[in-house]
Amino acid sequence: MFRRRPINRSPLPKRHRGAVSVWAIVCLVLVAALSASLAKLAIAGSRRMIQERRRVQADWLVQSGWSLALSQIGKNPAYTGESWEIPAVELGGADAGRVTIEVTAPAADAPEGKHKLHVVAEFPAGSDRKVRVTRDGTWKVAVKP
Repeated sequence: MFRRRPINRSPLPKRHRGAVSVWAIVCLVLVAALSASLAKLAIAGSRRMIQERRRVQADWLVQSGWSLALSQIGKNPAYTGESWEIPAVELGGADAGRVTIEVTAPAADAPEGKHKLHVVAEFPAGSDRKVRVTRDGTWKVAVKP
């Protein structure tokens, strides 16, 4: 009986077959690294957008607190401020907000009669990733004769 020789079906010589496998593995590693980098960039962009949304919401809350303080001072010059929580439902999302207003009335002998206002808004309230926006200023109350 005589033996058949194995048929070499690869167009490459035996010594080059391993090189093709190495190149395939290198290409797969490069594609995986590129995909990981793109995923990391996408996650970072998403986090930046979330923080920007929080900052804009906190800006709106501090503006609302400022307007409320001016309205209350106009009604009652002895108004000293307040703090309130805004439920998530009222803000149209999953996060609640907090606004704190502090008003310092002018001294009785102060010639200008300006109230000092300090308004702080936090969004989302109670979170470790909250955004805090502060607005300070003075306001002269018009005295009605």
